[in-house]
Amino acid sequence: KEMEFKKKLQVALKQLSPKQIELIHLKFFENRSYQEIASLNAQTVKTAYNTIYDAIKSLRINLKM
Repeated sequence: KEMEFKKKLQVALKQLSPKQIELIHLKFFENRSYQEIASLNAQTVKTAYNTIYDAIKSLRINLKM
């Protein structure tokens, strides 16, 4: 069961853009704020939020959660 989920997760992650993966990493693995993420990527907070939101939405769809 766990191996099946890991495979699904790998496939789902491959559907994300490199930018989405980078921002997900910053938000959830480095615990950065949206403000910090926006600064690091020379973008607005709204753009950072929307990119992360779209990535999470994609993961949910691909993982059927």
